[in-house]
Amino acid sequence: MPGVIYTKSLLTNISLQPYLGNATAGAAVSLGTDLIHVQALGLGLGGTPKFRVSIPATAAFDGVQVNLNAVLAELGTLRVYEAVAMIPVAVSPAAPVVPYGTSTSLAATVRPAGATFAWYTSPTGGTPVSTSATFNTPS
Repeated sequence: MPGVIYTKSLLTNISLQPYLGNATAGAAVSLGTDLIHVQALGLGLGGTPKFRVSIPATAAFDGVQVNLNAVLAELGTLRVYEAVAMIPVAVSPAAPVVPYGTSTSLAATVRPAGATFAWYTSPTGGTPVSTSATFNTPS
């Protein structure tokens, strides 16, 4: 929306509703909450401020509906330039030190549950050496 400064109170008027098929998948999330990460990106078409929004995934989903409340809808349109589903994976321990000749166990977790994991011996490509959430390094 040209000429609009995006503040936390203004972003509260935008919510994202995840869907799985035709059913809602969890509660709608307001962009004005502390759980949401908003990053300013500069100007888009027509001098419109652009920003990136990251929301935590709490359930499996295959679609997202963007909702504007009546106050924001009167100000103009909201352009969505791109939508991407990125699910972060946490690996524990985060920075393992494995002395030569010893082994350690690495565990991956992700929300939502039910993910498929693949552990590799090279940074890109190759054949997975394990496909479970836990990987024991060879000694």
